[in-house]
Amino acid sequence: MRHPEPEATTAVVSCAPHLYRWLSPAVRNASLVLIDVNPDASLRELRFDIDAVFNVIPVRRGSIKRADFYVAATGGRLSIDLRRGSICKNYTDAIAIQTAYENKISRTQNASVTLSGLGETTGRPESLRGAISAGSQREYSCRFSASERILNPILLPPRSLRWELMCIRGERALADFVSGNLYLTVGMSWSGTRVSGTIELVPDRMEFFGPDRRALGTLKSVAMFLVLKRRGFKVKWADGVTIRFEAERGVGD
Repeated sequence: MRHPEPEATTAVVSCAPHLYRWLSPAVRNASLVLIDVNPDASLRELRFDIDAVFNVIPVRRGSIKRADFYVAATGGRLSIDLRRGSICKNYTDAIAIQTAYENKISRTQNASVTLSGLGETTGRPESLRGAISAGSQREYSCRFSASERILNPILLPPRSLRWELMCIRGERALADFVSGNLYLTVGMSWSGTRVSGTIELVPDRMEFFGPDRRALGTLKSVAMFLVLKRRGFKVKWADGVTIRFEAERGVGD
């Protein structure tokens, strides 16, 4: 008689220490893009719920009549490339975003997962650890603002997946920046008991926006950046952030 296969009850996931949960408030506030992940596991796959954040950085300017200007991106892409394992078909599909898109995810955790920092770390190593218990409930509800964009997934099997956040109607939409949290889900099949790879979030264009939240244009943006650079202003991860991860599955009795 064939016995049923045991369910995965534990997993250990190690990530490079750039998840935003481990960053200081000062670094988070200065970052153009940010990533966090909530992992879960079964016998068949590792699942990541990815929080891709497009940040808007306010800059106070003016001597007499002061106002907030903004540094932000006009779109971007999130890529997953695996060294071990393969991409499953259950990933976030295309989404049309007209003005505001509300992200809602409700999860019951299947496996107990230990999440820790990977590679060189700054600060206390014990601060780069966390645990998610099996059976726990997670609910996310966040808004993402963009004007006439589409989130389009591109699968390059078996190990690569990319989401592109693109304009629907060409150059007109580029005057508006994107901001907020996009929750994306991907399942990855185990290679034996392991999965490893990278997650990369890259903004497609960084610009300065005025108090009316409209783009200043290329020349004014460059001039503004030069002035602020001389004053020590620096945008973190203007060229994107990469998270390297390794995961190993455990099996229950």
